[in-house]
Amino acid sequence: MASSLYKFGGCINPSKIRPGNKTPFDSMLGMLGSTPILNINTLTERMNLFQGRALPEVFIKLESTNPGWSVKARPALHMIEQAEKRGDITKNTTIIESSSGNTAIAIAMVAAMKGYHFKPVVDVKMPQGKLDLLRIFGADVELVGDPTIPPDEQDMTQLKKDRRATVARLVEELGENAYSPNQYANPDNAGSHVLSTGPELLEQMGGDIDALILPISTGGQIDGIGRFVKEHMPSCTLIGTEPIGSTILASEPGDYYNAGSGLDYAPKPVEKMLADGLIDEGWTVPDAASFKAQRILAKTTGALMGPTTGMQLFAAYALALERPEFKRIAMVGCDDGRAYVPDAMAARQRGEMDTIEELEADLLAYSSMRGTRWQVERSGHIGDVAASA
Repeated sequence: MASSLYKFGGCINPSKIRPGNKTPFDSMLGMLGSTPILNINTLTERMNLFQGRALPEVFIKLESTNPGWSVKARPALHMIEQAEKRGDITKNTTIIESSSGNTAIAIAMVAAMKGYHFKPVVDVKMPQGKLDLLRIFGADVELVGDPTIPPDEQDMTQLKKDRRATVARLVEELGENAYSPNQYANPDNAGSHVLSTGPELLEQMGGDIDALILPISTGGQIDGIGRFVKEHMPSCTLIGTEPIGSTILASEPGDYYNAGSGLDYAPKPVEKMLADGLIDEGWTVPDAASFKAQRILAKTTGALMGPTTGMQLFAAYALALERPEFKRIAMVGCDDGRAYVPDAMAARQRGEMDTIEELEADLLAYSSMRGTRWQVERSGHIGDVAASA
């Protein structure tokens, strides 16, 4: 017999917060996508830099609400399902992938649900919380780097080279029983964002975006989301961000601690984007600024995201400061920030209070360096010097 609280197809006392999903999901994968978007005016309105002028609106698409807590859940599922359709994966296959964290976690979640053996190749700079998540999902973790040496003393560039070499070795050893999605070259990575993230973002923004800021990294997001948005809104300026030290936008490698971004080379899809002019500008952001923006975002809005989101946020405010004509700036909040809390706090300098005034001082210092910024020209050529701070 139906409960007396439920009559005529509806609850007598429905939620007073906001309407929710009313139909049970058959799988966690059914919850993928349709992530919300947040206008962070609560922070922007408190910044003195924007007083006395039209306030820019900065929007963050909260991909942390996906199953797996990151934007990488979309390509993880799409790459695996497309590989299944091609017959690249069978019940005897071991899936092997190099990852700084989110892709590995997303694939581990998908593999757990589908019953596949997954061997992620990760390095010692991965936060312990993310390593634990991989093991909870049943992943067979292959760790690269010396666990006896503090992570901040190990070179990120070398670790990423070692991860790729380890993947190649494992694939060779397992032969036909191995499959590597290879997010760095797999078109299904970007394809997932063409099918879902890009259309969602454009619809949520009402087709009105002056600038879109995305991390470059593997190229999946910026190729998929960026290309979709630019094809529908050619006037939108697409800016790719990288941490200082990543060699995607620099010829000389450097050390950096933002584990979720950066590479020691430009993957082929990224080379193509740089060559065909899809990315209008490439900006490099100091780690300290990324982590500070991450902390201040949480402190002022309640949105706890990772340092890659902090990197984009810092670039968004720097862009708004330099170019007042950009009124609506969108970005993707790549992942949940809880696993990065130890790193975010370790990056905090002595005496820092994470005030908005500190953020504004950093933005002014960064903007003063913009004459030496990396810029991807329309011809596809890149500028001469990476911005530093």
